[in-house]
Amino acid sequence: MVDDKKKKFREIQGGKPEASLPPMMDAKALEQATGQMKAMLGVTELEGMVRSFAETINATAVRVTAMSQFIIKAGIVSEEDLNKRVDEIGEDMHKQLEEAMDKQNGMQLVDREVQIGDVAYVLFDAACAGKNIINKSLMPLNTNTPPSNTQSRIMLENVMGMKAGQEKAFIVDVPIDEEGNAFAGKKIDVVMSVQKVKAIIAVKTDASK
Repeated sequence: MVDDKKKKFREIQGGKPEASLPPMMDAKALEQATGQMKAMLGVTELEGMVRSFAETINATAVRVTAMSQFIIKAGIVSEEDLNKRVDEIGEDMHKQLEEAMDKQNGMQLVDREVQIGDVAYVLFDAACAGKNIINKSLMPLNTNTPPSNTQSRIMLENVMGMKAGQEKAFIVDVPIDEEGNAFAGKKIDVVMSVQKVKAIIAVKTDASK
């Protein structure tokens, strides 16, 4: 039975499963991977970092995709069920990672306005000269981190005092003489909504010990 499935797999993929896969880091994929980060940070050189990371996972991605195609075509599981399970695993892994990082950093969800020392998770859209540059991007804003440019400074100023569920629209006016900022001399329209707020919670200790 296993040999029959292997034969069917070879027939489906022509013996070269990787040949049917699009390159991970073609020009379009690279631009999609770096575009939002470049827009958000106002920098122009992120390709090397993203490309290096992509290359480390490319071989694994090829094998996983080939195996997924095999088990779907062989009738072991439907494509819908497989995709659903992959999504569930991804969400679970993300949740566990976030919980571990929160535990390590002493962070907890809080139901109050953003204060100095908090991390606000915001969902935002940004447009410049009528063109969308960021669309529904989720980003943590750490109020303890010094802003790197005008964009981050204005976002931090606007998030202060907001609570989860609140939305705000504002304009970022980037100075024309701001060095290293791809949006120098331009205005950026931002719509930002707070998804959740986390704060560092002091660990109580027994002073008598």
